[in-house]
Amino acid sequence: MLERLKGTFRKVDTNDSGQIDADELMEILKLFFKGAAVDMVQKQVTKLIDTYDKNANGVLEFPEFVEMVHYGDFWRRFDFQIPIALQEAVVSLAKGEPIAASAASKVAEATEVAEEAQEDADAAAVNAEQEVAEAAAATAKAEQEAQEAAEAADRAAQEEQEAAEAAAAADIERQEAEAAEEKVEEAVAELEAAQESGDAEAIAEAEAAVEQAEEVAAVEAAEADAAEEVAAVEAVEAVEAAEVAEIAQEAAEEAVTTE
Repeated sequence: MLERLKGTFRKVDTNDSGQIDADELMEILKLFFKGAAVDMVQKQVTKLIDTYDKNANGVLEFPEFVEMVHYGDFWRRFDFQIPIALQEAVVSLAKGEPIAASAASKVAEATEVAEEAQEDADAAAVNAEQEVAEAAAATAKAEQEAQEAAEAADRAAQEEQEAAEAAAAADIERQEAEAAEEKVEEAVAELEAAQESGDAEAIAEAEAAVEQAEEVAAVEAAEADAAEEVAAVEAVEAVEAAEVAEIAQEAAEEAVTTE
């Protein structure tokens, strides 16, 4: 117990002077009394030093610090678990004063119990920190899964839009191809009429018109076929993107459930 008290004393004694001055005491009290006004904390520092600085040198040596912990009721604030009945004996030990053998035995027993309790408390704190870390990791994973799900949904919507645009473009190309076929039929009809009339010049013009119309129709048909292939590919990609988005959404929901 004394070693733990000495360790606490060294932590407060930040400049390793072997004494705790007002500034060092001020820092630890600001942690104990968070939100309190600075002047109120300063008054408490002054009061504690005036009360426990037995040799009036303006600082607290280790025995004086232990008295402050005990009589100022700072045991729990410094995370010490020690029976009230034995606190006086611990103070006497810190001051180098002799204590009865029975009291010393009780102090030893209490110290052992207190150290075991502290070990349990430390283990519980470690477990709590681990659980907090695991919860934070689960939250981060859930947020990442949600973000990925949102991105997948955006991609699926974009793919769906592109598929719709490709389908519309394919419809236009097919309509133009059908119109070109109709022009071929019209040119063929005009050729037949010219052939019936026997007009060589008209026949030649009609044949040229049929040839040109067939070339245009062939180009339009090829473009329509290509546009339909693109539309089919876009449709497949849209379906795949939708499936990916659905999987991502399920993963996000599962991450939230297990958080």
